[in-house]
Amino acid sequence: MSKDLVLLHGGQHGSWCWKLLIDALVKSGWTGRALALDVPGCGQKRHRETGSIGIDDIAHELNAEVLESKLKSPVLLGHSQAGILLPRMVTFAPSLYSEVVFLTTAAPKEGQTLARMMGTSLHWQDPHSVGYPLDIATSSREEISRALFGPGVDSSTLEWLLAESSLDNWPEKTGTSPITREGFRGLIPTSYIVALDDPILPAAWQGCFAERVGAERIYAMDTAHEPFASHPDELAELLTNAFL
Repeated sequence: MSKDLVLLHGGQHGSWCWKLLIDALVKSGWTGRALALDVPGCGQKRHRETGSIGIDDIAHELNAEVLESKLKSPVLLGHSQAGILLPRMVTFAPSLYSEVVFLTTAAPKEGQTLARMMGTSLHWQDPHSVGYPLDIATSSREEISRALFGPGVDSSTLEWLLAESSLDNWPEKTGTSPITREGFRGLIPTSYIVALDDPILPAAWQGCFAERVGAERIYAMDTAHEPFASHPDELAELLTNAFL
């Protein structure tokens, strides 16, 4: 019997980004139910005023939506920036989920902000921050999005990603508030999926992030940052074999 699945998108994305993966899961024979969530300011919540919304506010809101959906002990999977939310969601409602999976997600040090973790330099210029593959100070939002989300994605899918992602913005406080995972470690089974060719979060950093979240199992995909868009069939196969 297939397990249910809750999906949480990353930065500049919304619930729309999981369409190809969900289609691939169904095509593979998975019979569970999927709930794709939206952070305020993204996807179906683009209309929301987000200036006062913090990380814990979002975690409680999303947990309420999962509870209302009546999914049965779903697997919780998040991508990229969702790594700062997954631990809070689980900590606030550990009995709601059967397992949590971090898909090439960020995990700042305890008390560090996401913005400080990322920094502003190029990759490997500052050993204390992740950095970026291009100069974000002199690049447009579209140039940055193409560099971060484009590798490995076919042209038509990329144009869809860029059009949708240009409309999505996480609440500002999610990037500027100190992160905590207090009480999270060991609550439920935890896994991390490394994207080996990720242009945003290099694989070496992902290994560090997997350790920070206490991942008991680590998987690897030979993909860039958006495997749900670039390799949905391969990601669906991994998920069904390992989690669903």
